[in-house]
Parts: sequence; structure tokens; C-alpha cells
Amino acid sequence: MKSATPKVLHQMAGRSLLGHVVEAAAHFEPEHVVIVVGHGREQVTEHLAEVAPWVLTVVQEERLVTTHAY
Repeated sequence: MKSATPKVLHQMAGRSLLGHVVEAAAHFEPEHVVIVVGHGREQVTEHLAEVAPWVLTVVQEERLVTTHAY
């Protein structure tokens, strides 16, 4: 994806990719939903504040590869 927009914020079927994941997680009625943010975190946290303000975010400072989350 050659875009300045973080991958998770790209739209599909009227919702961001991240929005689809959060919506799917919400159906399980979890006590908490935590999203790990790194690259583009300002855009991602702003988006989450709009679409799912109940979601918690955690910043991953060290990112080795795009799938490296802990």
C-alpha cells in the first residue's frame, strides 16, 4: 500500500479496516478492547476517539517489523 494513511485506516465497505476489527470484537462484549498503536498513532487514536471512544490504546515505541507487537 503506497499511501501516507496508516494501513488500518483504509476504508472498506464504509468503515476503516480497524473499525471492522473493533466492531467484531465488540460483539463478544469484552471487558476491555486494547489496540496497540505505533506508526501513525496520532491518526489512529484520533480515528478511534471518533468511532470507538471506549477502546483503550497502548503505544508500542519499538517497532521491529509491522507485525511486531507485544
